Amino acid sequence: MLDESALSAINTIVFGFCMGIFFATLIAVYLKRVQGSFMRALLEKNAVTPESAITLEQVGRKADAFIKLALRQGGTLRKIVKTADDESNENNGSSERYGPDAEVFDAARARADGMAVADSKNSKDMSGLRFYIPEEMRYRVELQYNDRGASLMTIVITFIAVLVLLVAASQFLPALIDFVSSLFSSGSSGPNTPA
Repeated sequence: MLDESALSAINTIVFGFCMGIFFATLIAVYLKRVQGSFMRALLEKNAVTPESAITLEQVGRKADAFIKLALRQGGTLRKIVKTADDESNENNGSSERYGPDAEVFDAARARADGMAVADSKNSKDMSGLRFYIPEEMRYRVELQYNDRGASLMTIVITFIAVLVLLVAASQFLPALIDFVSSLFSSGSSGPNTPA
């Protein structure tokens, strides 16, 4: 028979495992529903080049703090999502034009001409930044951020399944461990066991 400390340790391990599954489900749903809807909106609006880049307002995410956090410099989405300003910084202002029909958006030239342009590196205000997903990343984004399996029902089903697993494990795992240990201890005859 397992003592109280062993039972407590088993229950703690099972509880931690179940909570890990539940939180992983929440994160997956967040990635698919919140970040995924932003990524799908960029693709739906065909924002795949610096020329076709669009603002958060055009995507309908101007006030979304979670998206802004993921889009900040070094954020999780910035590995995939680029800004037209990033492209112009790489070209060091060599473009002659700016705007939606320009070859490359030139933030420095646009600022000089009085156009309001946000700084993609330092600014917390992202209203002037224009975002796009490079064409070579399109397939990856479509696979990674599709909306299949990302519903409220997924969370409810996972919660119920984890709860059932937690109750079943706390009820049956100690008995199973006792059974397995009794099989090995009763069948072995060592040098200290009387014959």
